[in-house]
Amino acid sequence: MSIIKCPECGKEISSETKICLNCGYKIKKKRKKIKSINKKILILGTVFFGVIIVISVILFFSTSILNENEKIIYNAVSKIQPKFKVPSSIEVSEVKLCGNEYAILNIGGENSFGAINTETYYLHDNNLYQLSDSKHETIEIVEACFKLEKNNSDELVILSNKSVNKINKKLQGRYK
Repeated sequence: MSIIKCPECGKEISSETKICLNCGYKIKKKRKKIKSINKKILILGTVFFGVIIVISVILFFSTSILNENEKIIYNAVSKIQPKFKVPSSIEVSEVKLCGNEYAILNIGGENSFGAINTETYYLHDNNLYQLSDSKHETIEIVEACFKLEKNNSDELVILSNKSVNKINKKLQGRYK
């Protein structure tokens, strides 16, 4: 218990009293007001952090879900991933989808010395082949993609860095 001054008459009174014994002024308790303000702040803070968490979850899942083109590339690359010396080091660096039949992509991975070797592959019928595997097929694919690129065709789709990063994260096990 402490001594306070009456807000009305200024006389010293007990902090526990509800009415000033000198002037009859009703002493209002500040604690109730402070508690209600604290409750409002707590509720607003909880709502704010809840909204932040919901937005974060939505952003995480919207960036981790692969679209159709990304799934095609991911599935094809994941088939050859075990063939690399360090499978978890595999990275796709560029992807060109040439119509509905082919895709050309650069894939790199760590060798036994820790250096990154990058090879160019083409995708056909959901399988990846190194461009050097079949010279005749390679020439056809490169010419077909070059024609599409030269004509600014809608059939040529170059995956964005964001798409390539999503594929790489999934290949490296950062997305399940």
